[in-house]
Amino acid sequence: DALLYLRENANMTFSTNNSEKVRITGIGSVGIGSDDPKAALDVTGDQSAGYQAQFANSSGSNRAKIYVDGNGAAFVSENFNNGFEIASNTARIYANGSERFRITDGGDVGIGTDVPDSLLHVFTNTSSSATSEPVAIFECDTSSGGDVSIRLEGGASSNPDEIYVEFCDKDDSSNSWAIGLDDDAGHLYIGNGTKGTMNSHTQIKFNKAGGANFSGIATATQLFEGSSRVATAG
Repeated sequence: DALLYLRENANMTFSTNNSEKVRITGIGSVGIGSDDPKAALDVTGDQSAGYQAQFANSSGSNRAKIYVDGNGAAFVSENFNNGFEIASNTARIYANGSERFRITDGGDVGIGTDVPDSLLHVFTNTSSSATSEPVAIFECDTSSGGDVSIRLEGGASSNPDEIYVEFCDKDDSSNSWAIGLDDDAGHLYIGNGTKGTMNSHTQIKFNKAGGANFSGIATATQLFEGSSRVATAG
């Protein structure tokens, strides 16, 4: 074993190219690029913006990097493909080469958007093939076989103007209730059917004129007129 030992309570420095590069203080703090480390490890880069430290696996195929500039810092993989950043009072999460999540300086949260205009703003690209998937799912596992979920869906290529909320029995995909809007036709739908498609739910359809169509029943002139129920169909 080799030993580098300084008996006195003093700084130990290492220099190259005629300037100090590393310092170990008497209390054990290590400064790299700093002659006055403020933490157990204090790294100061040689540029105003850039990667200041990196950690790699044994083969060097994966690297985690610490990026620092005048606006903030980030802990990311190569080229910000994946990671987390806090800069200009905004937090961002990156995945697969793109920003996926943001918290603004005002506290608004954006998922799929970098310009959230409300406390929670969820955006999905309706031109992609993934539009058949729900925009959001809220799920409850009751641990007794009655798992349920609430799904916000819409914008699929087959029905781009359709948006609806679906209440589902996870264990029975045919047992699902939904209420939704076909914005193109101005119809409101309510019904029971198979999870994931509004068309199979249609039991009652309300139009903009106030009429309602019941599945298997002729159109009623009006559900209510004033305070009186109208029972006449046709």
